[in-house]
Amino acid sequence: MQLVVMIRSIISSLFYSTFYDDEVALAHNGNLTNAKSLRHQLEKAGSVFHSNSDTEILIHLIRQKRDLDFIDALKASLNEVKGGFAFLLLQKERLIAALDPNGFRPLCIGQLKIKPMSLQARPVLWT
Repeated sequence: MQLVVMIRSIISSLFYSTFYDDEVALAHNGNLTNAKSLRHQLEKAGSVFHSNSDTEILIHLIRQKRDLDFIDALKASLNEVKGGFAFLLLQKERLIAALDPNGFRPLCIGQLKIKPMSLQARPVLWT
């Protein structure tokens, strides 16, 4: 039962973005302490937000850096956000985890015998 609740929580907090040159699914746990100022800066630069969630900020920061490849844009964007966070990004051929520099929101990834991936922001022992 706990696995079902966890999967529903992940799916409900998932952001999926489709662009002319890429697709990205993004899940986030944590708080961006500079979300308000980043959002204001992004909106002034032309970004249009579709939610009130600070999760969406990372996608907009990455897309601003079109002159960089995705990983370099992600790294540069992560250097702009402040707070405690764990991000999980999924592209067609890769899964990327990004944590805050202090490890306030650790991330554990595992796989159960029944094959679904289990994700949690803190270690969990499944029996």
